[in-house]
Amino acid sequence: MKLRWSIKIMLFIFAVPSALAQQWHWNDQHFQYVVDFDTVNYLDASCCALWVNQVNIIAHNNPSKVQVIPIEGFRIESFIDSNMVVIIEDVNFDGYNDIRVLNWLSVSWYTEYNYWLYHKGTKQFVQDTLLNRMMNPYFDQQYKTIHTYWRYGLNEFGHALYQWNGDTIVLMREAAEHWGIEPDHPGTLVQVNA
Repeated sequence: MKLRWSIKIMLFIFAVPSALAQQWHWNDQHFQYVVDFDTVNYLDASCCALWVNQVNIIAHNNPSKVQVIPIEGFRIESFIDSNMVVIIEDVNFDGYNDIRVLNWLSVSWYTEYNYWLYHKGTKQFVQDTLLNRMMNPYFDQQYKTIHTYWRYGLNEFGHALYQWNGDTIVLMREAAEHWGIEPDHPGTLVQVNA
C-alpha cells in the first residue's frame, strides 16, 4: 500500500509542469519594449507552451517612466516565432510604433491580434479594438493601407483593403471568391466597394 502511494506521489511531482520566466526585448528610436512571458514545460523539455504576461515600455529619454501593459493569458505553442507573437510596428501610420500581441492562431496559421496604439497627446499606449477582428493583417507603410485576407472552410477566400481616416478605419475594397463544392458549379467572385 505504501509503495502505491509513493509511486503516485512521484508521478504527480514529475507530471506537474515547470514554469520559467523569460523576456524578449525590442528597441526603437523612442522606447525599449520588454515582454515578460513564461515558458511552461510539460514532462519533457521538447514540449512547452508560452504565456505572455505583460509588456513593459521604457522611454529612452526618461528611463524611470515605465508603462506596464498586462496581457490576458493566451497559450502559445513554443514553436511559434517570437516575431509573430509580439509585433512592434506603426499600424496607424503616425510615425510611432504600436504594439500588437497574438490573441488567436488557427490551424491554417491565420492570425488575429490585440493592439495598443501610441497616442502622442497622452504619451501612452492605449488599447484599440478597431483592428482586433482583422484576420492576417498586413500594414503597408509605403501606401498607408491595411490588407487582410482570409479563408472560410474549403470554398471561400477573401481580401480586404482598409485605410485610416482619423481615428476610424474605412473599407476601401473587398473581394471574396466562393467556389462550388460540386464540379459543375464554378467559382463566383463578389466585389464590394470595388
